[in-house]
Amino acid sequence: MTAAINRRLLTTALAAMMAIWPFAPLTATAQPADDPEGTLVEELVISSNLGGPAFWKVSDGDTTIYVLGVPGSLPKGTKWDERRLAMRLDGAKALILPPKIKARPVVMTTFFLTNQKKFQGGTPVQGELAARMERARAGLKVKPERLAKWKPGVQGALLTGEMQKPLKLDGDQPEGRILVLARKARVKQVRAGAAIDPMPAVRSMLTLDDATHRICLEDGLDEVEAGRGRIREAAAGWARGDVKAALRAERGFDRCLARLPALATLSRRAMGDTSGAIARQMGVPGKAVAVVELRQLLARGGVLDQLRARGFRIDTPASAG
Repeated sequence: MTAAINRRLLTTALAAMMAIWPFAPLTATAQPADDPEGTLVEELVISSNLGGPAFWKVSDGDTTIYVLGVPGSLPKGTKWDERRLAMRLDGAKALILPPKIKARPVVMTTFFLTNQKKFQGGTPVQGELAARMERARAGLKVKPERLAKWKPGVQGALLTGEMQKPLKLDGDQPEGRILVLARKARVKQVRAGAAIDPMPAVRSMLTLDDATHRICLEDGLDEVEAGRGRIREAAAGWARGDVKAALRAERGFDRCLARLPALATLSRRAMGDTSGAIARQMGVPGKAVAVVELRQLLARGGVLDQLRARGFRIDTPASAG
């Protein structure tokens, strides 16, 4: 399993654990202080009118790299027009992918099984937050006893997971199809940077306080209340090249995870490694293709921002062709 095309650097690794330990889908976050993917460079958030997902173009005198911005996952069965990607892979020198994540399900499952009690208890939420949680629980038909013993952040994670379940979000897409097309075109795959070990971020969850858990519950409820339709609309927007629509899905627990200090560090490292790999490929005449998660691509200080600072020309989907 990789984080090649996954917005959630940590979520990809946690997904392996979720299948075995169902009470920790996206467990919690740190105090809201730092979200490296939270602020986007608005002049780069431009849609394509050519049909199919949007590409940005990075170029200098003799090299062009087409960058496909992608979501972290897609609802099962999402269709998208692959023709422009296939055309750009034809004759490409390389397909650049973000760093892998070391998925170690046994290690992570053992960690959570050993530390289950540390995710239980806590101060129960009250007032409007408690009312919101009850409305979400009832609407999703989650039994009260399934939530009762867990801290608020875990409760929010469980509710978010229930909301998403009918979508059958596929973390292997669109990655799977992109890799199939690359192999068909016989394009060399280049992985940016060394593989990322998510365990330090996972372990940091043990230190979260009650206030942080409440913040995570709020973020999870935001996602539940936004509903499945917002996720479907974002996927459809991505498929037709509507970048703003693709970014419109409620981030919810993504926002929580992005603010976890250890994960923020991993996110910045991934963006730096990816921009570095693209910059190195710019030294090879010809064309190449890169695949980058949309928020990491468009964030202030993200991949395109870093490449622009290096002096490369950046064309948005409106002019990238």
